[in-house]
Amino acid sequence: MNSFKINVSETYKKAQKKSAVWIALFLITLFFSTILSIIIFIICVCGGIAIVIAKPMWITIFLGLGLLALGGLIVYYNIKFILNIFKKTATNGIEIFETDQPELFKLIKATADKVGTKHPKKVFIIDDVNAYVSYSNNLQSLVFPTRKNLSIGVGLLHGISQNELKGIIAHEFGHFSQKSMTIGSHVGNATKIMEDILYSNQTLKFDVDNLGQINGIVGFISMGAVAYNKMIESILKIIHKKLEFNYLKLSREMEFHADQIATNVVGIETMSKPLLRIELYQFVYQELANFYTNLQDDKKFSTNIYQNMNQLVDFYIDDYELFLENNLAIVGINEFNQNHSLLQFEDLWSTHPEMDKRLANIASTNHHSDFYDKTKLFL
Repeated sequence: MNSFKINVSETYKKAQKKSAVWIALFLITLFFSTILSIIIFIICVCGGIAIVIAKPMWITIFLGLGLLALGGLIVYYNIKFILNIFKKTATNGIEIFETDQPELFKLIKATADKVGTKHPKKVFIIDDVNAYVSYSNNLQSLVFPTRKNLSIGVGLLHGISQNELKGIIAHEFGHFSQKSMTIGSHVGNATKIMEDILYSNQTLKFDVDNLGQINGIVGFISMGAVAYNKMIESILKIIHKKLEFNYLKLSREMEFHADQIATNVVGIETMSKPLLRIELYQFVYQELANFYTNLQDDKKFSTNIYQNMNQLVDFYIDDYELFLENNLAIVGINEFNQNHSLLQFEDLWSTHPEMDKRLANIASTNHHSDFYDKTKLFL
């Protein structure tokens, strides 16, 4: 564990406590829903058998089958969404290995060690101007400490130096290195799990409709399963909304915490300069993505969107008359990024704080860089 000290605000502490309560309510709801679904299933099975035995005839058989279908669908979909949250987190990237990029993995491992967290379980390259750390299994990470996956965007590597990449990775690892920040990641995972639960039962109504086409009595009784699921979902939606709002509060504060940790690793200059420059690359990349999306119908594509990105970045550097340090743009907070970044607005539903506040937070560490590495990583 590292010895970095971060300033934990009262806003973060309050959001922590509220989030812990909502996570507990979520787990309690999930537990009682499972128990209740099993009880309903047993009652339906016993009731269905009793009806048929009491007066065997076609209508009682269909009533019995309807009760069996009702109990079966309730318990099946309850178990289904529980099993769904055990699934591994999907990734859209391409996994790379240490044999592919030994220098990159050396930097990643050294950064993790410096921050005081475990090495990533897997490393992925993604087609983006971004980097992030994610859990390989959301539910497991909610209960046990788990290793995370690191994703690095190809576009990101075109606009930063090696030491800047170290700072960005230190920021991502910083989200998980402090005990005070653990609840934030747990809240994020609980939110994702609830989203899976709330939006994984869309086929229930379809199954009930199919039963109705086979037999009206069975289908009618089975509609009770839809009503039961809507009842549980209505409770989870309330919890999800409250938890999501608290998570956004935590997320904004966690950005400050992670920035402080990363700044202690690489220094103020190495941390602040790429934050502004990356927004230039993100804007350009999005412009290109939109441009080529509009040309899809004409079957026109880029053979190398990153080469196009570099060309367009050079255009903006000239257009905005930006200064260069060893071919890396020096972007000021009032020169470019405020014109396009959604993160610049004070928004309760934003996951990141305003850029000027992030830079002030970084500067407050008073930890200056020993040197400013201006050598690009790959280009």
